[in-house]
Amino acid sequence: MLSHQVVSAYQATEGARHIRMEIRDSDLKKEMAKGLVFVKADLHQIKTVPPKVTDIQQFGIGNCYLLSTLSTILERDPAYINKILKINENGDVEVTLYDVEDPNKIFTYVMDPTKIVGRNRFLPLGRNTHSHDAIYMIEKAYAFHHMIVDQNKYTEDQEYIIEALLNNKHNIHKAFAELTSHPKKTLPPSFKNLKLADVESTEKSFAKHRVDHKSGLTSGSSRVAYASLLGVKALRHDLETEIDEDYFFATFLSHIATFNASYLTGEKLPDNINTLLEKKLVDKAKLYLNKIFGDYRSPEAIYFIRCIDFKTSASLVQENRPFFEYIHVLDSARESIKTKFNKYMTLTDVSNVEERAKQKIFHFIDKEIPYKRGLKTHTTSAQDENYEYIKEQLQQGQLVTLSTKEGVGKKMVKNRISKTGEPLSKGLAGSHSYQVENCYERDGRKYVLLRNPWGRYVRDYEYKSKTVGGHKIDVLSAKAKLQIGSFSLFYKVKAKLFQAFGIKGASKRQNPRSFPISNPAVPLAHSQDYYEQNGFFEVEISDVTKRFDSISLTSKKGSVTPVIKPANRSCILAFLRAMISGNTMGMNHVKNFFNAMLLDKSDPQVQLDISAALAIHYKLIGNEELSAKWLAKLGTNWTLEEAVSHLQREYQKDLPDFTHILSSGAVVANQKRS
Repeated sequence: MLSHQVVSAYQATEGARHIRMEIRDSDLKKEMAKGLVFVKADLHQIKTVPPKVTDIQQFGIGNCYLLSTLSTILERDPAYINKILKINENGDVEVTLYDVEDPNKIFTYVMDPTKIVGRNRFLPLGRNTHSHDAIYMIEKAYAFHHMIVDQNKYTEDQEYIIEALLNNKHNIHKAFAELTSHPKKTLPPSFKNLKLADVESTEKSFAKHRVDHKSGLTSGSSRVAYASLLGVKALRHDLETEIDEDYFFATFLSHIATFNASYLTGEKLPDNINTLLEKKLVDKAKLYLNKIFGDYRSPEAIYFIRCIDFKTSASLVQENRPFFEYIHVLDSARESIKTKFNKYMTLTDVSNVEERAKQKIFHFIDKEIPYKRGLKTHTTSAQDENYEYIKEQLQQGQLVTLSTKEGVGKKMVKNRISKTGEPLSKGLAGSHSYQVENCYERDGRKYVLLRNPWGRYVRDYEYKSKTVGGHKIDVLSAKAKLQIGSFSLFYKVKAKLFQAFGIKGASKRQNPRSFPISNPAVPLAHSQDYYEQNGFFEVEISDVTKRFDSISLTSKKGSVTPVIKPANRSCILAFLRAMISGNTMGMNHVKNFFNAMLLDKSDPQVQLDISAALAIHYKLIGNEELSAKWLAKLGTNWTLEEAVSHLQREYQKDLPDFTHILSSGAVVANQKRS
């Protein structure tokens, strides 16, 4: 059994429980890391070089959930890792993590300054290949933290007992003596009746549930990782899904015919539907009636039910079947299907409802059945909702990851890129977690910008020509690429060669990434070349909706704020408060203000924030030239609205909402200065 020592258990300050555990390599080598190689960590790198997102390279351990989470944190604030990882005066590495449900429970793991590199220090087998040792130290601590905290295997009382066991090297009698003699104010009331048998059973449970280093990292949750790394509440949000077309065009109509038959027997329709639903026969039918008509009890829904008897249901299924193959491609197929519904939706005694019911059915078919990717800029309700949710969270400053379904394509292949076992299909890995960096549009199509924690193997798109139903169409085809930089020039040359030689499948349409980015959720932090060369890639929103199943995100605004010296932050806040209240300054006054406040302009984050503030400030006082000058310092893609959003996101904990300042009209004409 591991003989870790708790240096200072039961340390209570301001309601927090702070547990410090020594995890020595000598103990790890006996059990959790038996047979693994330990290599001295580069403490100079850890002390002096902030880790970057691109230092994260998953390879041999299935902890994408942890690495994608850590990527979002480092992208927001590379210095954050210094808050949870420190090198103490003895040269040991200390990593501080939080309880998943209670951020007042704090765990500090004191470790030897070594990283675990699998079973062979020269071959990346059973380990990841990060280029910064701080990442390895986080993993080393998290494997143990996962075993103790994340798996929810222990009660509150057992956590106290485990502390005492670790503190006394698993000597049951000494642990029992410590627990029964400790000041009662730090222990639950139930410990008044603590028995030696309780300590013995907890020791057995701890032995049973311990895991090795690799298992301690494998198969976790980004929600749990956010809570552990940041000490904040985190959420899992399930993505909206597309409609089940097979159900809508067949079983749904059969269920409607069942309602119809009951209605004709004289029962009250809504009451009958509720009876059927209580028997759980047609839950899905109610959902679809609500989707189509807004309420399954509405006059339009009742009219539709009265039209569809069993004979009509069978006729609709039979007559629509020839068009199903082309409904995602040809407008004519949709029109033919709508014509069939129009044919059977006719009841003369309620003709005043007829047109409204038909229009809702037609709108549902047009809106909710997706087109083949790339054919149109059309998006379904599910795609719209997913995109807007991601966009809103990013704009609020939340950290976000996206997880794929297990099945990410019709044809999946064995993972030969990483040794973590996920199935692969056209640049996506199944049951895999990705960092969400941004979302935006290109040529009217919506994309989400992601990063694979592998640092390679991403999805890309190119147009291909296909012939469907005698019509030649261009569809946006997905493909995998190993991350070797920008493919923009490659695609242009390839397209011209294919067209010149008449190669089948060549399309004259431009590669989607040749169109400029518009309407990003937040300003782009890097150039397109940077993203393409470092494992980032764009996923079209229909793929997000079809191939991904959930989002993990922080639920607290300002969970991670870039570190700025307190004096600099106070200075910027003072300027922003003055600007928000309508107190404006001329150019000389601004310069004198920042000089008087001793602003350190050498800090890159300060430069960014001041440039954004001054671009807005000069716009408000009518100096367009200076506003454009300071806006240009932010980067080529920034707009004034994005400058406002950036400052609101970074200073939201200290300022009111000022996102509408550009249109508020708070600055009057006589306040303008040159």
